[in-house]
Amino acid sequence: MAAFWKVTATPLTSTSTGSKAVCFFPEVCEALNVSVIPGPVAVVPQGHNATLTCRVTQRRRPSSLLVLRWLFSLEAGQEQLIVRMNVRRAQVYGNYTRRFHQPKVSFFEEKEGETYNLLIFNISVEDRGHYTCKVQEITKHHSRWRAFSNGTATTELRVHFLAEVEKSHGIWRLLQGTVHFFLPESTTALCLLNDFRIVL
Repeated sequence: MAAFWKVTATPLTSTSTGSKAVCFFPEVCEALNVSVIPGPVAVVPQGHNATLTCRVTQRRRPSSLLVLRWLFSLEAGQEQLIVRMNVRRAQVYGNYTRRFHQPKVSFFEEKEGETYNLLIFNISVEDRGHYTCKVQEITKHHSRWRAFSNGTATTELRVHFLAEVEKSHGIWRLLQGTVHFFLPESTTALCLLNDFRIVL
């Protein structure tokens, strides 16, 4: 299920002529629909890659341009820039990516004006947190760029650990959804529990 954010409100007073309504709250009427998939929570196994998709709909003008930012935050209000796409569709990576020794993310436009993907490599505990896609729709007016609609959506990334822990009586292994307990005793049993196969 996608993390979906949309501003909705009902004006206290409104007028209409035929089927055309007059909006008294431009900040509401001019909001973009922005969603992040998967969401509102994405669970990814440690060591795997993850793709977060930002989808944009309800643009006001087909000829407008989009400015898009992917942001990371561990806690609310502490956002770090991952990547920014400007009006020329150039990509600028932020401070978030500089703390990693290896390339950590890749941004690519899957469908122009609609779908923007953030690929995160080799998921680890450091990647858990909130990923936000912020979009502005802009146009040029009198030689100046002007933003006239915007939208935001967030998903939380959680890391699932595939544990391999050694115990004094054996080794616990979790591989491909199968849990094996290897013990020195000769007794062997097979149990089924929550789709996990347990061999004792």
